[in-house]
Amino acid sequence: MTTFSRTALLWISAVSGALWLATGAQAEDISREDAVRFLIQASFGPTEASIRQVQRLGYEGWIEKQWSIPGQSALDRMAEEEKANRKPRKLKFHDYFWEQALYAPDQLRMRTTFALSQIVVIAVNEIDYEPVTFALYVDMLRRASDGNYCDLIREVTYSPAMADYLTYFKNEPADPVTGRAPDENYAREIMQLFTIGLEELHMDGTPKGKETYTSADVEGLASVFTGLASPGKRFKRSRIREANADKPLVGFPNFHEQGPKTFLGTTIPGGLTPEQSVDQALDHLLAHDNIPPFIAKQLIQKFVTSNPSPDYVRRVARAFKRGTYTMPSGKDVGSGQRCDVKAAMAAVLLDREARNARFANDPTFGKVREPVMRLTHVIRALSDDQYKAPTTGIIQNHGRLRQNSAVHNQWAFSPPSVFGFFRPGYVAAGTRTAEAEMVAPEMQVM
Repeated sequence: MTTFSRTALLWISAVSGALWLATGAQAEDISREDAVRFLIQASFGPTEASIRQVQRLGYEGWIEKQWSIPGQSALDRMAEEEKANRKPRKLKFHDYFWEQALYAPDQLRMRTTFALSQIVVIAVNEIDYEPVTFALYVDMLRRASDGNYCDLIREVTYSPAMADYLTYFKNEPADPVTGRAPDENYAREIMQLFTIGLEELHMDGTPKGKETYTSADVEGLASVFTGLASPGKRFKRSRIREANADKPLVGFPNFHEQGPKTFLGTTIPGGLTPEQSVDQALDHLLAHDNIPPFIAKQLIQKFVTSNPSPDYVRRVARAFKRGTYTMPSGKDVGSGQRCDVKAAMAAVLLDREARNARFANDPTFGKVREPVMRLTHVIRALSDDQYKAPTTGIIQNHGRLRQNSAVHNQWAFSPPSVFGFFRPGYVAAGTRTAEAEMVAPEMQVM
């Protein structure tokens, strides 16, 4: 790559290609161009300061530095707004996102949080609850961004925000007299979208040609998610309000399916409490072999390339499953626990297919930048090193960005459905990408 001006270098095309440096390169080997490409993947866009930091610390050092920054929780930020007499409203919650995307020092954590929000989906504008409930949900995603994905699914299951969004809040068991059946929304989506997908997969993400679950499995799992509501004395009068908005769901045994519940080849025995049934069901579901490749491929798609090779998926899936990843320097990262996101993210960003120079001009590599990322990249690129978060409230400063989000058809944390802004397997009909039998997820927004 030839020498670029500051603006030309940072304002690159809407197709975010891979970042290409030979595996194991030291910090002093990282060119300005390579640092920019790395930050396009790993952050909400490069700035002059972040470019210099990557060149000084190296890829591994920058990633580890990012994980060491505590950042600011959504719940704490909402509390600050309340103290300033600006009671946050749920439709203004997008402004928290813009503040964090543009100014937060823990860019990798926030970037991963945004990616997870597009996998384990809820929409802030679709739910009837206190703003603190959604802040707690986002903080779950933040913790999982360098924590454990399976723990996230457990937390999400007891989240009032998810229970309201996917309608299993106050879900009741089947009643043969009235014909009532348990709501199946969460049972279906936790399998289809959050954990195992529709097809059984090899470790490299390629399909085995067999469906992962049936309608009977959905029915059985739906019976597990009965009898859950916010803490209180009366199940049917339970609702999410200020007094319990920060509390996880609890079980009401009298409104939980008491019989055995069968799904995915296992049976949850009758006579258990709602929490015992849910926990046993999650133990079984989260042990499924599909989860590592299913989540690994989506993480690669969110950060690096829409059409990763099977070998790339396999390497990331193994790191996710083992809970550790050995970086090019030989240093291991991760907790050693299955579903480790930190290990998976290191594998995504440091893999030889993400760093190797031979992918620089490969037309099958890279990804289309989604609207939110195009905006953040431009704003951060055209800002100097003194660009800091304003001292006044988020709402006053980011209303115009919120309006632009509507214009560009992508409101962070507010996708149009539980399927997100775009599907991982979306094929843009009538394009050269489709002719090449490639997916282009972000093109669905267009």
